[in-house]
Amino acid sequence: MSGLDYINRIIAAVGEKKVLRNEEMSRHTTFRIGGPADCLVQPENAEELREILRICREEDVPYFILGNGSNLLVSDSGYRGLIIQLFRNETGLA
Repeated sequence: MSGLDYINRIIAAVGEKKVLRNEEMSRHTTFRIGGPADCLVQPENAEELREILRICREEDVPYFILGNGSNLLVSDSGYRGLIIQLFRNETGLA
């Protein structure tokens, strides 16, 4: 992972409103625990998802695909990488 430069590429691909930096994962899990992820993105469609995954592969960024966050425990130290949340959109990706 080349620093956090990949975040700028993701913002360029999907728009700044869909990208959250240092996002507390406790806000996205039903157990309400979990520290910050480097970045959380909420793609609106399959094209955005494909582009995000392409960037992650090119930049060697670890990623986790998140649905609605039920039955998920995230460490209090957070997640180093990208969380891709599919549940919160209305396009049927999740």
